Amino acid sequence: MKKVILIGIIGISLFLNLISSSFGEEKETSYTPFFSFKKSDVHREYRLLPFFGYESDTEKDKTQLDILWPISKYSREKDTVNLRVLPFLFYKNDMNRTWMKRKYLYALPLYISSEKDNQKSQVFFPFYGKFEGWFGRDSLDIYMFPLYTKSVKDDETSYNYLWPIVQKGKGAGKESFRVWPLYGMDKVEGKHDKVFYMWPFFNRQKFYGDDGQLSKDRLLFLPFYGYLKSKDRQIDMFMFPIYMGEKRPGQDYIRRDIVWPIVSYTRSEKRNVTQAFPLFRIDKKDDSTRNFFLWPIVWANDLQLANTHEKMCMVLPIYYDKKTETKKKNKETPETPEIINERITKVWPLGSYRRDNDKALFRTLDLLPFDEKGLFGEAFYKNIGAIFSLCEYEKGKTDGSLRFSILKGLFGYERDLGNKTYKLFYFPVYKKKIEASQ
Repeated sequence: MKKVILIGIIGISLFLNLISSSFGEEKETSYTPFFSFKKSDVHREYRLLPFFGYESDTEKDKTQLDILWPISKYSREKDTVNLRVLPFLFYKNDMNRTWMKRKYLYALPLYISSEKDNQKSQVFFPFYGKFEGWFGRDSLDIYMFPLYTKSVKDDETSYNYLWPIVQKGKGAGKESFRVWPLYGMDKVEGKHDKVFYMWPFFNRQKFYGDDGQLSKDRLLFLPFYGYLKSKDRQIDMFMFPIYMGEKRPGQDYIRRDIVWPIVSYTRSEKRNVTQAFPLFRIDKKDDSTRNFFLWPIVWANDLQLANTHEKMCMVLPIYYDKKTETKKKNKETPETPEIINERITKVWPLGSYRRDNDKALFRTLDLLPFDEKGLFGEAFYKNIGAIFSLCEYEKGKTDGSLRFSILKGLFGYERDLGNKTYKLFYFPVYKKKIEASQ
């Protein structure tokens, strides 16, 4: 009887909270870490973690459905449709754009169908199929792959038997032949002349410019000797990986690799690199640095880009800190750009702190050891990470709002410009209107 009464109270509270929520302003409501929803006039979001997630936005004409993310995902935005069911099924239809029209269906590894800019492909792998615009070829036909393939690029037609072993191709001023790995040649009149013997041990390539003169010469005789010579670069190699060196004629540039990749040394006007792998690497280019220590554990970057200054320090997997300053063009005052400051700090998996110009957020636990900004990180938190969020504290800098929750609402407190609300066992137990100054 007690269970029936408890279920009844929860059901009534859930119903009252649903009908009393404001639709004008987006509001998030959680019932245990596993079930939550958001809603406003244009946006709806429902999640039953980790099994199900649904979002719709009428303003953007966008819908997304996640089932056991990241295994399956369906999304539609205007006329673009995407579907994936890992690792076998991938579908996309984006044929209504004015450029780069694209449509494909992959039921791996047996079936591939695609259409891109009037290039159509259909493959029943490995029995029969035709690719158009794939692998750098105009067309590629397969029959009982790898027994036989036929490819066309520009005016050259190539035939492969037991790919990649036997290949023969011919076209206007072009000729190629290969019995891999014993011998192969590829010659295009006035462009290049390539040959190998006992690949990858001996390889010789010559490239010619528009004037017919030799522009690049490359020789590789592993592991004893090799070189690359061109107008702007000269690379020499002896007893790979013991020594490699590079010079650039007309430039103050020199590079040396000793027992590559252990010792590397580069000096030039714009870039200096000193590396003793895996102990450390100091890499300075212009005003930016990219360094590591005890690879891949400790990383330290200081990047100066066109409109962004980014500092990052990471000790995998336990510590991550990144500060970003971005200059954004202000439409009202173009001569004075808007400065956006962001910072994220993580002590994995204990917690994270992030702030920007608008708000600050503290969360524990946080399962991602790196910045979740981006499609994967944001989707990971929505569908998996939220389950493990023991405590969250969020404060708005501009509107004075505040949100605190334990286990996504087992106990919670929310304050905005008009109300403050206390939650217990995921339901509001006290709500009061407040003045803007409170």
